[in-house]
Amino acid sequence: MKFCLKILTIPLLIVTSTHTFATSSTQPKQPLLQSPAIVQIEKIKKISSGFWLIPDPRINYIPNIGIIEGNNAILVIDTGMGKVNGQRVFQAAQKIAKGRTIYVTSTHFHPEHAFGAAEFKDAIYIQNKKQLNESKEKSEKYLKLFRTFGSNEANLLKDTTIRYADKSYSVKFNLDLGHRIVTFMEMPAHTKGDQIILDQQSNTVFMGDLYEKDFYPIMPDPDTKASLWINVLSQVIAMKPKMVVPGHGSLSTVKHLKQLQDHMIYVKKQISEQIKFGLNQNQITEKISPQIKKRYANWDNSFFLDFEIANFYAELTKTPIKLPSLN
Repeated sequence: MKFCLKILTIPLLIVTSTHTFATSSTQPKQPLLQSPAIVQIEKIKKISSGFWLIPDPRINYIPNIGIIEGNNAILVIDTGMGKVNGQRVFQAAQKIAKGRTIYVTSTHFHPEHAFGAAEFKDAIYIQNKKQLNESKEKSEKYLKLFRTFGSNEANLLKDTTIRYADKSYSVKFNLDLGHRIVTFMEMPAHTKGDQIILDQQSNTVFMGDLYEKDFYPIMPDPDTKASLWINVLSQVIAMKPKMVVPGHGSLSTVKHLKQLQDHMIYVKKQISEQIKFGLNQNQITEKISPQIKKRYANWDNSFFLDFEIANFYAELTKTPIKLPSLN
């Protein structure tokens, strides 16, 4: 899928909010729809006891949204983008909660994951401190920026306000929903403030945009840290979750996390070897891109490979990152 260049030319980039995902390699891939990004709450599924999923329907700006319920409270993971989506997801949450306390969180600050939080009236909003700080730094700018992208975005974000955490934590936090513990962990890599959420009862981990199935990792700006991302994947793999919920795309397993990690290690190794031969970033990109794209031929958005190479190259050479040209 190709991205709209007016989005990609923005410096800190927000392309993460418009990406698609890959289905299983055993199934035909479907094109990303350009429909209005209204979260389809009518498609909510009960995945297991107390675990609900509003799935990503392959429409721009719609993430996977999880709801975990305990005896005393429920937790909503990601909100959808804008006021209308926030209201819709909150209504779905209220039906499940049936009077129980509602908590809501966002895997990171990007618009489709966090810009509906203000509509969760009387709910308790939890963010890790790194995400909270990044949101205070960038969210208002992103809100204004996204409204300029087109009528769909403008309509989605009409009357949208940014909400910041009622409760924040550093490093790790356990939330007791009532005989059900959910663990929050700061794991920045894709952004400065990523967190993952582990539902201990179902052994399900919510990755946000730290993982998309069969998809090149999105490293659109200097805030992404490639080797740190590899380490994050190692930590999650070591946890041995039974199920992995990507930010966008179909439900996955540890095997799929390992595939992404293997890819990133492979790309880093290829770059390191070419640096030893004295090649610069452009030369390395030209030389290794074809073989990598052939190796991962079933992965979506190979466009982001150049960004991945740029990120690893800057890290390995200890030089400022030079992002690819968008012209």
